[in-house]
Amino acid sequence: MEMARHTNWAARSAFTLIEMLVVIAIISVVATASVSSIRGAARQARSAKCQANMHSLFKAVSAYRADTNVYPPAAGYEVFDKIGGNYIHRRGWVNWVLKSGNRSRRKDKTSPYYGRSKKVDSDSSSHANEFRYVGTGAFNDDTSKQAVHRSIDEGAIFAYADKSTSIYCCDEFKSVYGQNSMRSYAMNKIFGCGRNRLYDLRWDTPGFANRLAMFVELGNAGLKKPADALKTKVGGSASGVAGDAKDSSSYWNDDSVWDWDKDENIGVMHRKSGRMFGHVIFADGHLESLEIPKSGNDQKEQREDLGGGGYGD
Repeated sequence: MEMARHTNWAARSAFTLIEMLVVIAIISVVATASVSSIRGAARQARSAKCQANMHSLFKAVSAYRADTNVYPPAAGYEVFDKIGGNYIHRRGWVNWVLKSGNRSRRKDKTSPYYGRSKKVDSDSSSHANEFRYVGTGAFNDDTSKQAVHRSIDEGAIFAYADKSTSIYCCDEFKSVYGQNSMRSYAMNKIFGCGRNRLYDLRWDTPGFANRLAMFVELGNAGLKKPADALKTKVGGSASGVAGDAKDSSSYWNDDSVWDWDKDENIGVMHRKSGRMFGHVIFADGHLESLEIPKSGNDQKEQREDLGGGGYGD
């Protein structure tokens, strides 16, 4: 009798196959929900960090503008001053770099502009062919990565950005294209570069500052991977996002400049409620998360409005 009672108790305390399957299913649902929640939280954190980056870049530009009374150019370049008879070197917010690998800071003796004016780098000879543009740094080539670091380090606003390279790249961009990514933002070309001669955009910017995009995220909403667009645009590198421009003839293969009239949409890296958005910070310092319109004509209108200061009209 005692044996029988023990056997019945053991039988009653065991799980059936159905009960085990139900438990496993419940655990799976909870685990899936937890993973989704964690991913969503991480995505939101990266989005918040991206916005903080753009605000930091805006503050650096504002400090530069307060110091010099002009905005930094959207790219480094050289222009001939007919009055002074010199070639003037304009440092972009992200600068071009010397092909030789030497530094191009004014105080470095290896710089073509060594010892020139404190106000502006100038020389009676052109040195443009000694420079090249580089990409975003999303590759594994250490030499190229060093060049991208130099382009940031030698840029006009680096000293005003607490000499921090971390604010130049969105963590969401890094999560997609790799931790070697060093830059994921582009400056509106209206702030001055060789393609846009308004390089003396000054302190007293017209009253459209609240509608004029200053920095946008890199990318192309028409492609699943903005890297494909950047790869084609900058040097045709097979390494992923934006390799080096091959030579100085590719002066404008520079993804630090957002060329809004060349079908370059803002990048959409951030997901909210199942929809993708990109961050844009305006010349007055406010930031917005924007979608890319589905219609090609609407995309063009959005680019022109953001690029020329007509956004929101």
